[in-house]
Amino acid sequence: MFNLVDPNEGLSAVLASKSLDLQHLTISFMIDAEEFFQHCQSTWSWSHLQSLALTSQLLQDNWGKRKQIEVLLCRASVLV
Repeated sequence: MFNLVDPNEGLSAVLASKSLDLQHLTISFMIDAEEFFQHCQSTWSWSHLQSLALTSQLLQDNWGKRKQIEVLLCRASVLV
């Protein structure tokens, strides 16, 4: 039997939980912003975080994904 779990899924969870104690977090092309925010809990607080830079495939020039982009940005604004 093969394990079809995305290896970045575990990395996303680890980085999300470790981000709670950071002042600055920049993750470019290692994980997607959507994956990062999926692992964040609504009860978490980033009291030290001053800057956050993430990348996402959604943020390409693609108006067909506009609603998904809005959802991603709203989730980010609520959590962080």
